[in-house]
Amino acid sequence: MQMLAQRNLPPLLTRADGTPVKTAADWRARRSEILSIVEGEVFGRLPGRACGISGDIVREDNVYHHGGRAILLELRVTVTCEGRSCSWDVHCSIPKSSAPVPAFLLMGYGGSRLGDVPCEEIGERGYALIALDYRQITSDDGDFTSGLAGLVYPDGQRGEHDAGKIALWAWAMRRTLDAVEALIPEIDARRVIAAGHSRLGKTALWAAASDERFFGAYSNDSGCGGAALARGGMGELPANISTAFPAWFAPAYGEHARDVDAMPFDQHFLLALLAPRCLHVASASEDMWSDPLGEFLCCAAVTPVYELLGETGVDENAPLADDMPGVGGALSYHRRPGTHCMTRLDWQRAMDAFDKAIAR
Repeated sequence: MQMLAQRNLPPLLTRADGTPVKTAADWRARRSEILSIVEGEVFGRLPGRACGISGDIVREDNVYHHGGRAILLELRVTVTCEGRSCSWDVHCSIPKSSAPVPAFLLMGYGGSRLGDVPCEEIGERGYALIALDYRQITSDDGDFTSGLAGLVYPDGQRGEHDAGKIALWAWAMRRTLDAVEALIPEIDARRVIAAGHSRLGKTALWAAASDERFFGAYSNDSGCGGAALARGGMGELPANISTAFPAWFAPAYGEHARDVDAMPFDQHFLLALLAPRCLHVASASEDMWSDPLGEFLCCAAVTPVYELLGETGVDENAPLADDMPGVGGALSYHRRPGTHCMTRLDWQRAMDAFDKAIAR
């Protein structure tokens, strides 16, 4: 564990009072501590406002979609709070099957329309695709008065540990899962995987970390604030991201970014919250801004938690290459040649990883 030892990471398997974590029951207590840290110091806590949630099917095509091999459903999810509301569209492509199918719930960039991901290929592998457009939920800027942000913060102001935009997008993924459970029996709501790329890879990780109903998560090139370690990192670091995109995180994260080595956490805390569920992390060899090595090592750092819980993870000593088809078990990692994007090859390798878990 030489490379990891050099990072001097805060321990995962030691309680805040110094007690070692030796059993699954011990881990549940430690997980609660880690969840509180990541929520309060990184992504932020949502204010406790009472909200009503509703979902409706607004369009269905079970004849023509993908040549009749799949069902197309369009939903609208609405959140109402103190007399105000916001809505977002959800597009679902569901392969026809005699039994409910697993699904990827993708928070995408304009991705409520299914054309920008290989949904037909995903369907042929036996997965449904549930797609959202993150900009319908709340704007990707410092404005906290519109969309879901306006419902949560009526005056547009946040406190030090209050939720940023990533937490709001992740919350919308959780509410979309509510709608899927209630409205779409063709999808197995127990096997829904949160998925996203870049900033929305961070979002998918936090959605699944904060809601254990998700079967797992698929993070693609999520980098700083996602699957990449901050300590010893390269490319984008907390000081960069908290300055360029402060709205994504709790304000407290910017304070921690001033001295990464003194942070009481690192991104292995976030990934550990998925254990022992399935987690697949993807990197691109030329995407140095997202730090492929830091993402790989973050997976390796979390592996002892998976092993404690009876699962396998990523071996730090696995041979590193620009093209790594896939390493690990319930916690897995792949790297492909290329730059910062979410490609067909990424989807194929992610599905290879989840196929093994779905089959168990």
